[in-house]
Amino acid sequence: MNDDVTILPDDPRVLAVIRRIVDAEAELRTLLGEHIDLVLDPDTGTPIFFRETQQALLQTQDELRLLNEVLEQRVEERTAEVRESESKYRLISENATDVIWVFNLTESKFTYISPSVFNLRGYSVEELLNEKLEETISAESSPAQMDLIKSRAELFVKDPQAPN
Repeated sequence: MNDDVTILPDDPRVLAVIRRIVDAEAELRTLLGEHIDLVLDPDTGTPIFFRETQQALLQTQDELRLLNEVLEQRVEERTAEVRESESKYRLISENATDVIWVFNLTESKFTYISPSVFNLRGYSVEELLNEKLEETISAESSPAQMDLIKSRAELFVKDPQAPN
């Protein structure tokens, strides 16, 4: 649009429409820079096409599609790595002679106990997953053990990277 052209319409409604178009074009130039190709509908005078903006949007869509494909590939690779790692840890934990357990402090319950617990305690994993922590510790040592677990949990929350 040529900025040197001055239009003096007789009808104030036409002037208002032109002012809105000029203001909109100025706002778009501010937002998108000077690379705007504004095309007006010859019948209504409304903007109908921004060539360079459309090209930029199409290019951006292509770039986003490519980035999405790369991201999906990375997610698939990482998921496969996690599955493999999980499989290795499961193999180790389910065949270890030591008992391995995971305890959720928030819910105060066991979330995993290795099958070797049967050899140590004579209970199945399913039975022990339903036990409370206090039931797995002798009555004499329960208060001290619970205090130790609580203090260790507080330290972990403060600094998860600190050594136990």
